[in-house]
Amino acid sequence: MKATFNLNNSQLSILQSKAKICSFLSNNLTRSFFKISNDSFTLFQRGSTGAFSIHVPAECNISKNIYYSVDYNKWNNALQKFSNYSEICITINKNMLTLSVPKTLDAINLSILIFDEDSPEAILIDSFIVGRKNEVINEDLELKLEESLLENFNLVDSLFSAQGKVNSIGFSKKETIYSDRSVVLRVSSEALVDDKFFDNLGSEDYVYIHSFFLKLFNLLAKTNTRLLFSNDYETIYWEDDVSQLILTSESREIALPTNEQWEMIKPQEGAPRFFTNIASLNESLNFFTGFYEEIAWKPVVFEIENGKVNLYYRHPTTEISKALVSDTSTASDGYFMISSETVGKILNKISNRFSPEASVEVTYDEESPGVYCKIDCDSVQYEFVLSKLVDILQD
Repeated sequence: MKATFNLNNSQLSILQSKAKICSFLSNNLTRSFFKISNDSFTLFQRGSTGAFSIHVPAECNISKNIYYSVDYNKWNNALQKFSNYSEICITINKNMLTLSVPKTLDAINLSILIFDEDSPEAILIDSFIVGRKNEVINEDLELKLEESLLENFNLVDSLFSAQGKVNSIGFSKKETIYSDRSVVLRVSSEALVDDKFFDNLGSEDYVYIHSFFLKLFNLLAKTNTRLLFSNDYETIYWEDDVSQLILTSESREIALPTNEQWEMIKPQEGAPRFFTNIASLNESLNFFTGFYEEIAWKPVVFEIENGKVNLYYRHPTTEISKALVSDTSTASDGYFMISSETVGKILNKISNRFSPEASVEVTYDEESPGVYCKIDCDSVQYEFVLSKLVDILQD
């Protein structure tokens, strides 16, 4: 078996534009297959959770379809080596794939495995995504990945960590929520999603989204913001002009508080509070950067005394203090330790939505397990309860 065809700059740009998605998916979709037909060149990634395909129009002039597999990382690396050329030649001869540049000696040879047209691999390439879509996807469960929704997703996604021991978030019509041992974050806003999307929730309060999907959504939204879901919200389908994706979520680990539990971890009504702003809080927290020892939570102490708020970090080898510009007219003397890393991540992600002078309300008491913070901006409200770290650091 031998086949030769060229991919021009326009066709190569299609493959290159999807390279980030392919690379991101390659940890889950671990096998890569290819199909060459008379009028197209197809890349197909497959794994236990789904499949992704890219369809590039191309004149290949072959007598029958060719199906084969090749190591994706090597294939992608070979494309990168020829990225500065306007055209490359692809030749298949027996079990060898050659990428070369016309009128030069530049060439890369990769070993491939050829499949028959009636093989299970060929059938998967030709029919799996469409068949799986028809089987599980509900066309009415449509989610638009608009900028405001993605901003909420990106904020909560930034909070995931190994020590947090969760991998998913919840969201409803007006709220996105994240919860781990160090923080519970709720982002409330005007309705960003149509009511119809939540028709299949049943008794659940939220649709749960795995962190892997949250990262993937940013890549997908660049060419099409429309996502479709299965009835159980575990499988997504997405397409644009040249590609298709169907993917089922991995096991989701999440423990979101009920409204009653949310109230229990917050300071009680009427508890003391102080006000600062985003710029001042950022400046004070950044003062400690680079001094923390290898402690995952990067603990910082807030001490409110005599109408002033001071931040401290104490370690056997280091002791640092920094004043926080704040309004303490409704505050009283107190003390708490929280994760500066968590607060820093939140402030970093919302800085493009808020003025640096936007007010940050901090409410605290001795009895409750958490410190309550609130930031309001027009139609968006950020509320988060930060766990006091004394108990966590003693675990």
